Amino acid sequence: MSRSKNMINLAMAVTLPFLAINPAVANTPYFAVFGVEKQTTSISDSTFDNYSLAAQAGHWIAPGVALQLGAIIPATDDTVGSVNFSLDGLYTAGLRLESPMESIHGAAAFVAAGVASARIDAASNFDQADDWFHGYFATAGLLVGITRASQLSVKYSYHAVDRAISIPAIQLGYRVQF
Repeated sequence: MSRSKNMINLAMAVTLPFLAINPAVANTPYFAVFGVEKQTTSISDSTFDNYSLAAQAGHWIAPGVALQLGAIIPATDDTVGSVNFSLDGLYTAGLRLESPMESIHGAAAFVAAGVASARIDAASNFDQADDWFHGYFATAGLLVGITRASQLSVKYSYHAVDRAISIPAIQLGYRVQF
């Protein structure tokens, strides 16, 4: 079984028991106003660190189940040796499963998985590569309620956009739910 199927199965096994009592209402949108993400991109044997700004939007299709789109835009680049690395954009689409938040100021766990595409620009003194890479992502995180419609979030994401390119990231963010 592939790693992506294992991640999806694990995410479903952890979250499915909570779906029956999730207060998230089906057929309503949510929007992550912003998130700041710290990424470490591994390309073969090189590692590049950068910070990015992230936005996500989703739509609850059932209590505790949402379709979600995300965009991550770089705020910094990194240089290692003679290679200047830039993650020009990272885009995701997937399924989000979320446990119930027991009270307004409570906490909820969530997982998400789906497809990811990254545009990467790497330039050295001798060569420049600018290309799209496609693969999958998996995310796990925690939301803490501020009000009934807004939450702070912290999450860990792993993006595997090529056999030789992985992008793990930690993100702090803020979500507004309508």
